[in-house]
Amino acid sequence: MRLTWIGLLFGLMAMAFPGAAFAGDYGATAAGISGGHVGVGFAKEFPNQSAADAGALKECEKITNNCQVTGRFYNGGCGYITSTASGGTCWGVGDSPGVAASECKARGCGACQTPIGGCTNP
Repeated sequence: MRLTWIGLLFGLMAMAFPGAAFAGDYGATAAGISGGHVGVGFAKEFPNQSAADAGALKECEKITNNCQVTGRFYNGGCGYITSTASGGTCWGVGDSPGVAASECKARGCGACQTPIGGCTNP
Protein backbone atom coordinates (compact mmCIF):
# COMPACT_ATOMS: atom_id res chain seq x y z
CA MET A 1 0.00 0.00 0.00
CA ARG A 2 2.80 2.43 0.91
CA LEU A 3 4.52 1.76 -2.44
CA THR A 4 1.30 2.67 -4.25
CA TRP A 5 1.16 6.05 -2.49
CA ILE A 6 4.79 6.78 -3.39
CA GLY A 7 4.08 5.93 -7.03
CA LEU A 8 1.01 8.15 -7.00
CA LEU A 9 3.00 11.00 -5.44
CA PHE A 10 5.69 10.83 -8.15
CA GLY A 11 3.01 10.65 -10.84
CA LEU A 12 1.32 13.79 -9.50
CA MET A 13 4.67 15.59 -9.30
CA ALA A 14 5.37 14.75 -12.95
CA MET A 15 2.02 16.24 -13.95
CA ALA A 16 2.58 19.35 -11.83
CA PHE A 17 6.02 19.98 -13.34
CA PRO A 18 5.75 18.70 -16.92
CA GLY A 19 8.78 20.62 -18.18
CA ALA A 20 11.07 19.38 -15.43
CA ALA A 21 11.76 16.06 -17.14
CA PHE A 22 12.56 17.82 -20.42
CA ALA A 23 14.49 20.84 -19.10
CA GLY A 24 17.39 21.96 -21.22
CA ASP A 25 19.80 24.75 -21.85
CA TYR A 26 19.43 26.19 -25.35
CA GLY A 27 21.48 28.71 -27.34
CA ALA A 28 21.58 30.31 -30.78
CA THR A 29 23.61 32.60 -33.02
CA ALA A 30 22.19 35.06 -35.55
CA ALA A 31 23.50 37.31 -38.31
CA GLY A 32 22.02 39.94 -40.59
CA ILE A 33 23.27 42.13 -43.42
CA SER A 34 21.88 45.54 -44.28
CA GLY A 35 23.69 47.61 -46.87
CA GLY A 36 27.40 47.23 -46.23
CA HIS A 37 27.11 46.26 -42.57
CA VAL A 38 26.59 42.98 -40.75
CA GLY A 39 25.21 42.45 -37.26
CA VAL A 40 25.63 39.35 -35.14
CA GLY A 41 23.91 38.08 -32.02
CA PHE A 42 24.44 35.32 -29.50
CA ALA A 43 22.21 33.89 -26.77
CA LYS A 44 22.42 30.95 -24.37
CA GLU A 45 20.87 29.60 -21.17
CA PHE A 46 17.29 29.71 -22.44
CA PRO A 47 14.65 27.09 -21.49
CA ASN A 48 13.73 26.27 -25.10
CA GLN A 49 15.01 26.76 -28.63
CA SER A 50 12.47 29.38 -29.70
CA ALA A 51 13.42 31.60 -26.74
CA ALA A 52 17.13 31.22 -27.56
CA ASP A 53 16.46 32.07 -31.22
CA ALA A 54 14.55 35.19 -30.16
CA GLY A 55 17.38 36.23 -27.84
CA ALA A 56 20.02 35.93 -30.57
CA LEU A 57 17.82 37.79 -33.07
CA LYS A 58 17.23 40.60 -30.56
CA GLU A 59 20.98 41.07 -30.06
CA CYS A 60 21.61 41.04 -33.82
CA GLU A 61 18.84 43.55 -34.48
CA LYS A 62 20.51 46.06 -32.16
CA ILE A 63 23.07 46.49 -34.96
CA THR A 64 21.24 45.79 -38.21
CA ASN A 65 18.08 44.28 -39.64
CA ASN A 66 17.34 41.22 -41.80
CA CYS A 67 18.75 38.99 -39.03
CA GLN A 68 18.35 35.23 -39.26
CA VAL A 69 19.37 32.40 -36.96
CA THR A 70 22.67 30.91 -38.16
CA GLY A 71 23.29 28.28 -35.50
CA ARG A 72 21.50 26.35 -32.76
CA PHE A 73 22.96 24.36 -29.89
CA TYR A 74 21.79 22.85 -26.62
CA ASN A 75 22.68 20.74 -23.56
CA GLY A 76 26.47 21.08 -23.72
CA GLY A 77 26.71 22.32 -27.31
CA CYS A 78 28.67 25.44 -28.25
CA GLY A 79 28.17 28.30 -30.66
CA TYR A 80 30.31 31.27 -31.64
CA ILE A 81 29.85 34.05 -34.19
CA THR A 82 31.95 36.94 -35.43
CA SER A 83 31.98 39.65 -38.09
CA THR A 84 34.65 41.73 -39.76
CA ALA A 85 36.54 44.30 -37.73
CA SER A 86 35.60 46.96 -40.28
CA GLY A 87 31.85 46.22 -40.08
CA GLY A 88 31.80 44.79 -43.61
CA THR A 89 29.57 42.01 -44.87
CA CYS A 90 31.62 38.98 -43.83
CA TRP A 91 30.76 36.84 -40.82
CA GLY A 92 31.54 33.37 -39.52
CA VAL A 93 29.86 30.88 -37.21
CA GLY A 94 31.07 27.63 -35.64
CA ASP A 95 31.23 25.44 -32.55
CA SER A 96 34.52 27.02 -31.40
CA PRO A 97 36.04 30.52 -31.59
CA GLY A 98 38.67 29.26 -34.04
CA VAL A 99 36.12 27.81 -36.46
CA ALA A 100 34.02 31.00 -36.43
CA ALA A 101 37.10 33.19 -37.03
CA SER A 102 38.41 30.93 -39.81
CA GLU A 103 35.03 30.94 -41.57
CA CYS A 104 34.89 34.74 -41.38
CA LYS A 105 38.43 35.17 -42.74
CA ALA A 106 37.79 32.65 -45.53
CA ARG A 107 35.15 34.98 -46.96
CA GLY A 108 37.91 37.41 -47.88
CA CYS A 109 36.95 40.55 -45.98
CA GLY A 110 40.14 40.99 -44.00
CA ALA A 111 40.46 40.98 -40.21
CA CYS A 112 37.60 39.64 -38.09
CA GLN A 113 36.57 40.55 -34.57
CA THR A 114 37.06 38.22 -31.60
CA PRO A 115 34.18 35.73 -31.76
CA ILE A 116 31.38 35.99 -29.20
CA GLY A 117 29.63 32.91 -27.88
CA GLY A 118 29.95 30.08 -25.44
CA CYS A 119 28.67 26.68 -24.47
CA THR A 120 25.40 25.63 -22.90
CA ASN A 121 25.30 23.55 -19.73
CA PRO A 122 25.17 19.79 -20.30
